[in-house]
Amino acid sequence: MVVFGAWWYRDEMVARGVQSDLAGYLRAFDRYAAGGDPYDDPDFLYTPPFVVAGNAAYQALGPRAFVLAFRAAALLGVWVLVWLSLRPVRWPWPAELIAAALVVPSGLTDNGIHCANLTLLLAPLLAGGLLVGAAHPLLGGALAGTVNAFKPLGVTALAVAATPERGRLVGRRARLLAAGTAAVAIAFWLLLVGRRLLPEMLGRARGKPDEGHHLSIHRALYQLGIHVPAVAVFLVVTALGCAIAWRYARTVERRTAIGLAFSAMALPVVNPNTLLLSLPIQALALDRAAMRWRTTSERTWRTVAELALVSAAIVGIHGALGAVAFHDLPWPLGGLVTLIPHLEIAFLALYAIRDRCRPSSARR
Repeated sequence: MVVFGAWWYRDEMVARGVQSDLAGYLRAFDRYAAGGDPYDDPDFLYTPPFVVAGNAAYQALGPRAFVLAFRAAALLGVWVLVWLSLRPVRWPWPAELIAAALVVPSGLTDNGIHCANLTLLLAPLLAGGLLVGAAHPLLGGALAGTVNAFKPLGVTALAVAATPERGRLVGRRARLLAAGTAAVAIAFWLLLVGRRLLPEMLGRARGKPDEGHHLSIHRALYQLGIHVPAVAVFLVVTALGCAIAWRYARTVERRTAIGLAFSAMALPVVNPNTLLLSLPIQALALDRAAMRWRTTSERTWRTVAELALVSAAIVGIHGALGAVAFHDLPWPLGGLVTLIPHLEIAFLALYAIRDRCRPSSARR
């Protein structure tokens, strides 16, 4: 997949110019290095630790080497996220290879690569930290916390990871230890590394519901004429993710997939590439639909419909870039179009992990 991706995006990998999001990062680094405030740019939404650490890497590598390394890391990050997403599924390797290859030309990947967005680097690290945290809570929590300190992609995922399973206390101590470690890591980076810039960063938490290139639920509600604070959307979506994990998520893979998917829905600013966080839940949902279709003695309309609906939802998520192209649709179409990928993610989440068979019927 890395080779195919490098060929597919070969022009972007070696371009002399700098992509839009990466250019914004470099401007912030230059302001910080000159003693200025990176938040003088109203479009800069990242955290002080990212500015400090990113500037250090930028100064050490030099402009050209840093840009090339960032692009390569972004492409590698997509591959790692796909690999982590496919680990729990039960497909033959040719099917996994095809699925991985299809992610390369996806509109979400295309958006991330062409903008050179930081999410492509951090999403696989966040997923890895959540998965590792079950067996190694200190390591996993430190990694997931550091990612959120650089870009708060997965605060919802941390809450979901710490949520206990319904009726079970096994593993609760490890979850709490991982969550506590993540909180310490976030506090360390924010308070000790970026404390001077912290007030300016907190002022950006309101989101940008009036800008058409974002796909957040907060923006969708704004388009529908429903004006609510971004933090209210975040809290409601996070609570729903935790409730679903408490009720249904019995494995760390399911819990990680739910946490990442609901993180994408909870954020106040959602670029199309942010929806790549839903890759793990997409894989789980497609695996379940395909398994039911293969193992049913007689392929009924229901198993065929399930596979078709899951496939359509996945295609719809990867086509979410179209919602940006049609962001100026009249009320209420604009808000409904923006909501569609989030509804598709929620559908896949419930379908993938909701247990439909009671234990007695399963034994029969």
